[in-house]
Amino acid sequence: MAILNNIRKRGVFLIIIIALALFSFILADVIRNGGFASEKSQTTVAVVNGEEIGRESFMQQVESTQRTLGPNGTTGQAMNRVWDNEIRNILLSQEFEKLGLSAEKSQINNALRLNLATNQTFLNDAGVFDEGKLQEYIASIKASNPTAYQQWLDFEKSTEQGVLQNSYYTMIQGGLRSTLAEGELEYRFENDKVNLQYVQIPYSKIADEDVTVSDEDIRSYVKSHADEFEVDPKVDIQYVSFMEAPSDEDIQDTKNNLYSLIQKSYADALAALKKFRATEKALISMEESFKYTEKKFEVGLVNTVDYNTSKNQLTMTQSELLQAKYDFIFKTKILNFYKGEAITL
Repeated sequence: MAILNNIRKRGVFLIIIIALALFSFILADVIRNGGFASEKSQTTVAVVNGEEIGRESFMQQVESTQRTLGPNGTTGQAMNRVWDNEIRNILLSQEFEKLGLSAEKSQINNALRLNLATNQTFLNDAGVFDEGKLQEYIASIKASNPTAYQQWLDFEKSTEQGVLQNSYYTMIQGGLRSTLAEGELEYRFENDKVNLQYVQIPYSKIADEDVTVSDEDIRSYVKSHADEFEVDPKVDIQYVSFMEAPSDEDIQDTKNNLYSLIQKSYADALAALKKFRATEKALISMEESFKYTEKKFEVGLVNTVDYNTSKNQLTMTQSELLQAKYDFIFKTKILNFYKGEAITL
């Protein structure tokens, strides 16, 4: 406990050290990030393989995706979907660039034709996709509806990305080859049939008394299979123990405090006794006074107001006597408690 007191005395010094450590940690992070609020952190969501994802375009895609999901879609779902798409597009785009892979205009047009083949806006009277209606629609929204035109550009971009992905996956599939040995093995697995006859005797059917295992057999088995019985350490505990036994100084302080409490309780008990005796004398005087007032009231020498006032004063004095009495009893009980007696009511 004396050690804890020494720590408390140096509390301000310890707080200063901790504050300086926290400040240095924060300052190092600020310097590493280029300032308290770097321009990069304000405009960039993330950096994937050295390529930045812009915050503004990312949030625009989130809003567009949320509109597509409808009222039941949450912002979290839309954000997760856009994030997954951005990661996939960045990684695949880098692979496309390494391979020199690109999407021709004719490939993109064919993909658009397939995607819009069921959209009534782009079908002619014969129910066939019309390239002219598509171009007319694009020119119309470009002139009158910038938001719809931007959505169309995003749709074209996603279609181009889909064409590139299909080409990339087709190349991967085309590069996969199987040997004749692998084909033959797969054929054998699927078509060869084997008939087996066997007898099974469960170990549970063997009586324990038919098998004798000695302690030496167990030790020999464990020794020869030691690696199967090795157990990695699960917990590494390091601790410091502080003894809480009171010092001589603590014991003396406690004794002094207890002695002060006993002295105060004794003084309180004496004060309560004096107040009780004084209230007793006051009650005797008040009772005599009320008797005279009562006799005067009976013969008409005192009015009702004076009579009631005298009576109320008597009642208040009686109440004060009860309070003084129980206060004295309580203070006496506390004093007896310090003498080792239990408090009983």
